[in-house]
Amino acid sequence: MYWVTIIIAGLWAADAPSHRVDTIEATSIRGTIAAVTADQVELQTKEGKQSIPRGEVARLTLAAPGDAQTRLSQAMVMTLDGAELAAQSVSLDQGKLAVSLAGVSSLEIPIAQVKAIYLPDAKSCVEDIRAKCDELKIAASTQDVLVAVKKDGAYVSVQGAVKAIDAGGVTFNWKESDRRSARDTVRAVLLGQTAPPAAAPRGGMLVMCNGSRLPWASLTLDDKAFHVETSLAKALTLDRGLVASVSFNSDKVTDLAELVPDAVEQHGLLGEGFKYRRGQSVSGTPLCMNKQTYSSGLGLHSYTSLSYNIDGKYARLAALAGIDDAAAAGGDALLVVLGDDKPLIQPMRLRRGQPPQVVHAQLKDVKRLMIRVEFGPDKLDVGDHVDLVAARLIR
Repeated sequence: MYWVTIIIAGLWAADAPSHRVDTIEATSIRGTIAAVTADQVELQTKEGKQSIPRGEVARLTLAAPGDAQTRLSQAMVMTLDGAELAAQSVSLDQGKLAVSLAGVSSLEIPIAQVKAIYLPDAKSCVEDIRAKCDELKIAASTQDVLVAVKKDGAYVSVQGAVKAIDAGGVTFNWKESDRRSARDTVRAVLLGQTAPPAAAPRGGMLVMCNGSRLPWASLTLDDKAFHVETSLAKALTLDRGLVASVSFNSDKVTDLAELVPDAVEQHGLLGEGFKYRRGQSVSGTPLCMNKQTYSSGLGLHSYTSLSYNIDGKYARLAALAGIDDAAAAGGDALLVVLGDDKPLIQPMRLRRGQPPQVVHAQLKDVKRLMIRVEFGPDKLDVGDHVDLVAARLIR
């Protein structure tokens, strides 16, 4: 047994250290992360040095990602293994894509491992381009697709093969002829796929302060830097100041938000109400409680009932629950957790302005798990924007 000071999200003092360790049991520990080894995470807290077994750690938070608009305005390279690289520059020559990241030596990636390259300008961002590409309804193909913008602002696409990318433009083979397009007219290059997508490394996900996301296979941290192995680079060194967060995969944990319920019932007090969302609040904003944003979870509204067939595979459920910060008024709901139609926790009252509460439920032999949000004692659904975040089924 290891000793930790457990602090429920949002309750620590204002002058507490900025780093946070989230465990798979939905508890958080504040301190300064000193090291990450193959076996443990070392943390310096007000009470002294603490060591948490690595298998009990779900996430490390070291800093907030940078401004979203700045990240989306950079070039974005997406790879087949799930990496997203917010690049200061990209260039393609002889089948190798050179990607320059802030604070990192240029990465050289075989073009066969690349899924898409987005090239925004001052008037567009990555999300705008992706939405426009979706409107074009570009079918999956073994050929590359170049997406360009015309003088009138309309997007067009052509199929062929990308040959080169540099600061001046993109060389693209179209109708058996190499053609040069000025860089400021090209918005995206979508790479044709001739092989099954590469499996993402199983270690977890590292998020850089510039918004880049790197699936990793192995990871350690010393007093100066993270040492990371990915599909793209076998030995990548990142100054700790470049890293916003690190999440850890575990064979003993399943993210509830990744599962699709086999039965859904939802309605408002007087009508259809809000639909539940995965990875967002019911209003479509990032999951946020007590000024803390969460990357994974469910957005729920009264009345909502989600039923999952878990077939007795798990020992317990751990999560945080509360009213989302985006709820402008009201917010008084009940969270109910049932296993095979029997209560697993006391109904939990959730009210706007209160910190999130820890949810723990024993699931031994439970075959059907039901998560339900009901109208609170006020009997209204106004502001009942319930977030169930960091929800983990633990074996």
